[in-house]
Amino acid sequence: MLNYAITGLQMGLGFLNQQAESSEAQRQARFAQRQQDFQRNQQNLRIRASNQRAQEIYGKQLQVHSAQMDFNREAAQRGFVSEQERMNEAFQQSAFSTAAQRRQLMAAIGANVAAGEGRGRSFERASMMGTLGTFGRMQAERAEQLSSMKRQSSRNLQGIARQQYGADLASYQNVMVQPMMQQEIAAGPRIPMPSGNNLLGIANTALGAFQTGYGLTAPGESFFGFKKPA
Repeated sequence: MLNYAITGLQMGLGFLNQQAESSEAQRQARFAQRQQDFQRNQQNLRIRASNQRAQEIYGKQLQVHSAQMDFNREAAQRGFVSEQERMNEAFQQSAFSTAAQRRQLMAAIGANVAAGEGRGRSFERASMMGTLGTFGRMQAERAEQLSSMKRQSSRNLQGIARQQYGADLASYQNVMVQPMMQQEIAAGPRIPMPSGNNLLGIANTALGAFQTGYGLTAPGESFFGFKKPA
């Protein structure tokens, strides 16, 4: 009977050892899984914080860009208005000068007529042509001056438009590329959980216990139906 008792004891201790090893393996697997999940969550928290910070910075850049575009537009508008006012003043001054020259012309014609009395029609005609010629030259010079001012004003307006375009491009370069958002780390494969029933281990434990009990069996006696040779 001793052999049966020892066999049972060995099997019981073996099963307990198997159960303890299985529980420890499961505990280690659960711990490793928690560590894996924790590290992934921490990395994702850092990624979310980085993405949020990048979005906040880009939002500020968009606000600055919008304000810069408004400033560029207002500055160009002021330049256009100022240039137009300058040309209006030039045309107004030219109109005043032309009116004054016409009054001078009429006065000169009257003076020529008065001076030419008694000198004949040829003298009057010559004086009239000289006066009209002087007036015509002055008008031609003024017309060329106004034409030159128009061309310069057109160049000035184009320069203002180019300055606005360049300032807009410089501002747009700060927001033309949106920040690249980092992708969060997806959950990886789960760590396999060891089975609580190790059939191979149980079989080996049972076989070892049987061999121990069979070895303690006296020759000629049976052990679980197996008779030991004498």
